[in-house]
Amino acid sequence: MSYSKMCLFLFIVSFSIGCSSRQEKKLEKEIAQTASVSSVEQERNDVRVIIQSSTHLSDKQKNEMIALHDKTQEKMSAINQETLKLSEILAKEYSRTNCSQKEIDAIKKRMTKNSKKRLDIIFHSMHKADSILGHDELSTRGQVIDSFYYGNFGAQRF
Repeated sequence: MSYSKMCLFLFIVSFSIGCSSRQEKKLEKEIAQTASVSSVEQERNDVRVIIQSSTHLSDKQKNEMIALHDKTQEKMSAINQETLKLSEILAKEYSRTNCSQKEIDAIKKRMTKNSKKRLDIIFHSMHKADSILGHDELSTRGQVIDSFYYGNFGAQRF
């Protein structure tokens, strides 16, 4: 690799890192400024208010976004309940005098699977939101990501 190509490559990499760092700082600031959510119900209400007060969404889009959010929350709730149960089972297993490493590994595996399910639900919901809002470029990008993530173009996550 020539010196000029290497310098260009290093410049692009450092620029990309700088941009992502700025975006991370902006995100951290937004997280710090967002009020804490004390319950799932409060979060649902807050999201409904945000969607309903949007001036650039049609009534149809607002209704579809609220329905999507509710459906997503239902799916997440089921996974969260199972994860809480797994945490309780894990605590019981650790409290036994001779706890089973196989049982602990099985619980960890199931918790990892639940975390992946959560991400799948979130990514699927984002893709649906892109469709509802008419973000064609983002929707197409989501299909490309799906093809890499799931191994065949057009595969459905659910």
